[in-house]
Amino acid sequence: KVKDRTIVAIISIVAITFMVYIGHNGAMISLLAIIMGFYFGRETGDQEVE
Repeated sequence: KVKDRTIVAIISIVAITFMVYIGHNGAMISLLAIIMGFYFGRETGDQEVE
């Protein structure tokens, strides 16, 4: 659980950093990264429930 949440947090931080570093173009990358983070977070969450 801790590792999964840490990975999602890292992805979010990297996404925000990219958005600030690259600028407007980074917004798309960060959006994709955040969506992927939520997707993986849900996948692991579903597995934990079972």
